[in-house]
Amino acid sequence: ALLDAEPIRGKAGVHEPRLRWYGESKVRLQSPAQLDGFIAVGEDYTRGIVEGVQAAGANVVVTTLGISDYGHKLLAKAGILGIRAVMRPEHMRDLARATGASLIKDFHEIRTDRLGHAGLVEEIRIGGSKCTIIDRCPDPKVVSLLVLGPGEAAANLYKTLARKAIGAAAASIETPRFLPGGAGAEMAASSRVRRDASRVEGREQLAVEAFGLALEDLAACLAANLGLKPLDAVLALRSAHAKSPDWGLLAGQRDPVDYEHGLFREPLGPRLSAWRRGVEAASTILLADDFHKVSRPSLRKKESDGESEKDR
Repeated sequence: ALLDAEPIRGKAGVHEPRLRWYGESKVRLQSPAQLDGFIAVGEDYTRGIVEGVQAAGANVVVTTLGISDYGHKLLAKAGILGIRAVMRPEHMRDLARATGASLIKDFHEIRTDRLGHAGLVEEIRIGGSKCTIIDRCPDPKVVSLLVLGPGEAAANLYKTLARKAIGAAAASIETPRFLPGGAGAEMAASSRVRRDASRVEGREQLAVEAFGLALEDLAACLAANLGLKPLDAVLALRSAHAKSPDWGLLAGQRDPVDYEHGLFREPLGPRLSAWRRGVEAASTILLADDFHKVSRPSLRKKESDGESEKDR
């Protein structure tokens, strides 16, 4: 662990010099002495980089590229921690935001005013993997969430759920409006839609009633996922909503509960978005079904015309 660390982020690594070849350019080494000289050029280049980092006052270097063994050796002698091969650019950007460091492309651009600051940089082992933790930043604008699972599939599932939870929290901050959870909002909307369906005339009334029943089916699906009997749960929830709309289903409870007995609230934004997507999907399916019904008779007519022409 390094206390009072000052990490500097770089896009270039402390590695051997890269030669850019143009056309048919080649390097021919005709003796061991020339090979030693070629290696010495790389070592001098690496030594100059390490000296520049040390002169700037940095004691942690983070790079997206590699660091040669000789570069690691020089960094260790100078008391500098080298972290190499950070493959994901977003991790580097998050590190810059957390530490206040500047992203550089050339190590000649290292200056003291471009360094970031962190109180702790340590490498720990979690679940058989090594992780580098950079913590205690003066003004962090980034928070890292470590998600573990018994396998890769479970870990990916947990990561997806965590992202959804973060998105819901962000939506609740952007739009501070909440609905009763546990299918309470769906049941309230279903009751209102089915009540207003009587005001609609013609065949549209059937569509409005079907939409209300579809919202109620969401409550039945949630009840089944909670291990309850869908029909009994829907009837109990419908009876509770006759008194107040602030009732819903809760895991571990057989009967509907209200806010005083543990019912949670859900943000309005994600719920409206889910309903809109469901309505759009259903409308698309209905349009496709209508198109299919309209196109089938004409197709049969063409087929019959083709068969009659063959008979002729």
